[in-house]
Amino acid sequence: MNADVRMNWVMQDTSLPITRQCELAQVPRATFYGRRPANLASDEHLLYMRLIDEEYTRH
Repeated sequence: MNADVRMNWVMQDTSLPITRQCELAQVPRATFYGRRPANLASDEHLLYMRLIDEEYTRH
């Protein structure tokens, strides 16, 4: 079985850690993380980051 098929076995929304899933699928973690699309930050996440930054710079 080729690596692309095995890569599709690894999913982030499970209780099994990515490390273990990669081991079971015989896929290097670096390959898995290297092929993932970059996540765009949600508006809520950006808001929290801005609020934390503002609080940090006040002190």
